Amino acid sequence: MARRTTKLVAEPVPEPTPVVDAPIRRRRRRTTIDTETQSSRLVSALLATRGARGASQTELRNIMQWARGVNAEAEHFKTVSGRQRRIRQQGTADRLAAFQLDKTLLDGVLDGKIGIDIDDSGQIIFLNVEGAE
Repeated sequence: MARRTTKLVAEPVPEPTPVVDAPIRRRRRRTTIDTETQSSRLVSALLATRGARGASQTELRNIMQWARGVNAEAEHFKTVSGRQRRIRQQGTADRLAAFQLDKTLLDGVLDGKIGIDIDDSGQIIFLNVEGAE
């Protein structure tokens, strides 16, 4: 008689799936500026420092143009910083320094830490709010 053998067949074991980290999602900075809120805060700041004198439309427009200029510079430097790592030209470095000063002043006015006024010649004057109270 022939001997019968059973053949053991192992089922294929599936390969373990490699653990893949989820891609890192970076938060996008809020790039849009709420110009209505910003305008409202600037008008309130100007009128608060001027008191009963009030402000003319021309004076308010000067403040708004200054704020729009600061926001436009922010957009400019945001696009430039993506293309070049270093600022090579002296004129651009001076422009960046002026922008940083204006941005700091604008943020201070919007936060209520710095007062804003306009003198008789139309120049913008920044006031220390903490010392006035």
